[in-house]
Amino acid sequence: MVSDHIEHLDILFIPTSSQKFKMAKYRMIMLVALFVFLSGKGFSMDYSMAKRLTEDRECRSCNLEAGNLAGVQFINFDLSNANLAKAHLEGSNLNNSNLAGVNLQEAHLFSVSMVGCNLEEANLSGVDLQGADLSGSYLPGANLSGSDLSNANFSGAILRDADLSNAILKGTLLKEADLSGANLSGANLTDADLVKANLSPATLLGATLTRTNLSDTNLVKANFEEATLFHTNLTGAIVTNGRYIIPELRAAKLCYSILPNVRRSFRDCWTMDAH
Repeated sequence: MVSDHIEHLDILFIPTSSQKFKMAKYRMIMLVALFVFLSGKGFSMDYSMAKRLTEDRECRSCNLEAGNLAGVQFINFDLSNANLAKAHLEGSNLNNSNLAGVNLQEAHLFSVSMVGCNLEEANLSGVDLQGADLSGSYLPGANLSGSDLSNANFSGAILRDADLSNAILKGTLLKEADLSGANLSGANLTDADLVKANLSPATLLGATLTRTNLSDTNLVKANFEEATLFHTNLTGAIVTNGRYIIPELRAAKLCYSILPNVRRSFRDCWTMDAH
């Protein structure tokens, strides 16, 4: 008697000869399409590299320097340690790709999507990342110095020990981002949103924080020496140790800012006594 209940059934798909032919034909079409697409953009690529990109979805350590790859879909690709310096990737989709150690120095990444990417120790110095989406990405030790990250989305990103010195972060979303140990010296954080971010410890030496939202942010042991906090929102931020302002904020210039749990209202630009 056949049981009325089938607890588990494994079905192994074995393609027919016709299906195998169609699959091979499709791969060839994709290869040709990639050649045509990139050739039309003035970018040269050998057959083996195109095959790796289309079939294996990887191009580890590939040299794609100065390539015009604008609008390309590289979702879930492995491009670790690849050279993409000065490459054009405007509007491209690299979501969930492995870009660890990749060289993107001076690359054009306007409006690129890098959601959930692994960019550990990647070189993104001097890049244009305006409006890019890197939410939830992994960027420990990444170099973003001198880059334009205006209006980019780094919400929930891991930026531990990242170099963001002299970066432009105007209007950048950094909600709940981990910036512990990050270097933000000379960075422009005007209108940036760092709600519930972790900046303990981080270096903000000489940084500009005009209208920056630091509410509920952990600022313990952060270095604000010579930083300017103008109309900065510190509501709920961890900036005090009991009744006293933590030493890390004492060297900052506070303009029209109100610190939580502190009775003094800084209506004029005023630098706190270091003692």
